[in-house]
Amino acid sequence: MAKNVVLFFTLIVLGSSIAQQTPQCQEMIREEMVRDLTPCLSYLTADVNSPNTPCCIGVQNVHAGANSRDMRQSICVCLKEVANGILNLNDDHAAALPGLCGVKLNIPISKSTDCTKIT
Repeated sequence: MAKNVVLFFTLIVLGSSIAQQTPQCQEMIREEMVRDLTPCLSYLTADVNSPNTPCCIGVQNVHAGANSRDMRQSICVCLKEVANGILNLNDDHAAALPGLCGVKLNIPISKSTDCTKIT
């Protein structure tokens, strides 16, 4: 019985450490990101050739929140989820967006980014 209890708690600890290593999108971050990047939709869907000022302000806000590895990975997961929800996402525009807004984000806006590789 004691062995089972120890094994049970060992599995819980291992499971929680594995869960902590997998980046996740926190709801609050997703909501802020959607709010910040909504002005970018016309650019991201190729309706216009350059992002507008409100879009770039939003990109800068996202960049300001990316102040630790964990936060960058969480933002990455959120960006990936948001990108997957955008119909007709222009991948080239998405990749170019941070640079056009004068930001070195180091988090690709893409449907296929491996967020565990973000440092």
